[in-house]
Amino acid sequence: MADRNHLALDVASALASGYDDDDFPAVQPDAHGEMTMFELHHPAGLMTMPADPTADGVGQTMIYGYKGPDGFAWLLNDPRIQGKLPRLKPNESYLYGPLGNGVRCHADGTISTFTTDQSPDQKSVFWQVRPNAFRQIAPWGSIQFDANGWHLKHVSQARIDLGAIGGLPAPLDALSSYITLSAATINLQATLLALGSASGASDPPAKSTPLLAALGAISTALGAIQTTLAALVGTGTGPGAPAAITASATAVGAAETAIAAGQITIPATGVTVA
Repeated sequence: MADRNHLALDVASALASGYDDDDFPAVQPDAHGEMTMFELHHPAGLMTMPADPTADGVGQTMIYGYKGPDGFAWLLNDPRIQGKLPRLKPNESYLYGPLGNGVRCHADGTISTFTTDQSPDQKSVFWQVRPNAFRQIAPWGSIQFDANGWHLKHVSQARIDLGAIGGLPAPLDALSSYITLSAATINLQATLLALGSASGASDPPAKSTPLLAALGAISTALGAIQTTLAALVGTGTGPGAPAAITASATAVGAAETAIAAGQITIPATGVTVA
């Protein structure tokens, strides 16, 4: 060092780091003859401690110097991490960690938080805040939320999609939104669950099973009655036979048809249940 009354700087590698007696971060350069710890300073809002050097002496680059008896140091690039970092475009910046993980500010305004799954092939795991969307990408699936809606897709092919509907002709133009659930199996559990229009009639799905069972029993009973009436029509006996019996048989048949249709779609819910 030339004049220790002025802050003259030199470049070295960080040999060791820790905290001094005043609990202030400190680092030791590997420069010849320098065995003291230097006060470690950082840019405002960013604190970093260097990793220990490798066995072959490669460590984080630093600059250090004296002003009078006091020593000061600032960390620079770490050559061991450089190969793990992305290639930046002009006007971009990257706040990085020891595994190449970090926060990237893209030139288009996007902010990405990035790491990898630490597998041998280093698959990307990242979260992006874009000017027009939010995105999460990982080996196990993805999430995207933008003007088109919200879309969750798992690697198993289970997914949820919701968003707006537009461009449909009348009267379908009243349908302005949608939600789609897709999976090999779907199980809904709730104390109260209603299906149907929010402004119209709705039925809890819990009614579906007993209602279908009741409709099935009534249909069976009506079938037996219709068989009896048909037999009476054939013999020409009974009150008002055969015209009244024929009319009754026709009414019973119409009821059976209506019940069969009801077992496919219950109009109050508009949801197919069987």
